[in-house]
Amino acid sequence: MKKTIISAFFIIIFSALKAQIPTVKPSTVGLEKNYQNFSSKKETVVQKEIIKLGDFKDLHFQKIVLKDLSDDSSLSVLGIMTLSETFDNISRKTITLEKDEVEKLINALEKIQQNSSSKPENDTKYKYTTKSGIETGSNYHADVKTWEYYLKLPATFYSQNEIQFSQNGLAELIKFLKTAHQKL
Repeated sequence: MKKTIISAFFIIIFSALKAQIPTVKPSTVGLEKNYQNFSSKKETVVQKEIIKLGDFKDLHFQKIVLKDLSDDSSLSVLGIMTLSETFDNISRKTITLEKDEVEKLINALEKIQQNSSSKPENDTKYKYTTKSGIETGSNYHADVKTWEYYLKLPATFYSQNEIQFSQNGLAELIKFLKTAHQKL
């Protein structure tokens, strides 16, 4: 009998506490991308046009234009396609960045470039992550006095290691993204 009363007491307490705790929405709520909403429209014909913009390392950049043929509305995004091959499988995956994300990525890369022009006394790191989950940054290795730059796609998307490049590669990537941004 005591166990039943104690169990009922704890159930009531936990129920009351749970009622007071606000429901936490997933972090993606409110961050739904226009591209995802546009490409998954129902009861309409959506046209997708893919325009190759060029390559950087193992990444293939594309301008992706979606057009709703019922109302002639359209949307352009930057697509970053990866290609991987195993013994039994060839996989192509594309992650998309909307125009505002590309602009923020360019600004972040320029800040990283400015801040990594010095030679600090200690190991130093910079990192930026887009809302799509693309991570980029730099690492300074004080013992060898060099900066190393990287771009890493989300792990669930791209299972290979990060793409590493030099300071010249960083300048090339910034220039490439600026050109792509203008074409969106």
